[in-house]
Amino acid sequence: MKTILKILLLGGLIGITVFSCRKEKIIPRHNTNITLYDKPIDVILANIMGKWDLRYGKGGIAANTVQYFHNYIWEFTSDNKIIQTYNDTIECNSYIQWRREKYMNGFTYLMSVCGWNYTIVNGIYNDTLVLSGYGPDAMSYYFTRSN
Repeated sequence: MKTILKILLLGGLIGITVFSCRKEKIIPRHNTNITLYDKPIDVILANIMGKWDLRYGKGGIAANTVQYFHNYIWEFTSDNKIIQTYNDTIECNSYIQWRREKYMNGFTYLMSVCGWNYTIVNGIYNDTLVLSGYGPDAMSYYFTRSN
């Protein structure tokens, strides 16, 4: 009788322990640092998918020129489209055209969309997406993920 009581008590204790544990929901994190200019298109799209706030552009002929942007959002969708919004008004909703070009010691894919011709998706560094023009004295544009 004492053995059965011990087994029931131990079983009840194990049951309480198992059922009282909460499972935490795991939220997938995006890579905070990844170079993208040398990756295939599917890897680029997987990392940039979502909404991004355009914060500023830097460079050009005067390399230290900085241009700040406000309320300008770029959304990269799963079907290879981009939706550009300024002050909650859609300015562009278009498919991205990709072109493979020689770049540095290899190749890169250039993104062309909505008047932004030949843009390189450099990468995501410290949660900042960096896009650069392809050519001399090009501007680089810096985005942060939008909530």
